[in-house]
Amino acid sequence: MATAAVATRFGNVEDPASAKVMTRAEAAELFDATAMLYLGMSGTEFLRRWDNGDYDDETVCSGRVMRVACMIPLVRRERAGKNATTRAR
Repeated sequence: MATAAVATRFGNVEDPASAKVMTRAEAAELFDATAMLYLGMSGTEFLRRWDNGDYDDETVCSGRVMRVACMIPLVRRERAGKNATTRAR
């Protein structure tokens, strides 16, 4: 499913009051669709490459890569929650 079609199911970005909470499955679907749209690969493949350090070099870390990377917390909530708790102390 295209990213725009997936994203519009969760509300209008111009109207934050219309936002809806995503399930983990919906977040994974949006992440996957975004990786496919910008990089032509699945979200799982992107995460494998990201974790492997394939994008550490600035010459390969494009705006398209960063658009997908900024969505990693959608599919890795447990890490974000732990870090948020640690910072709050």
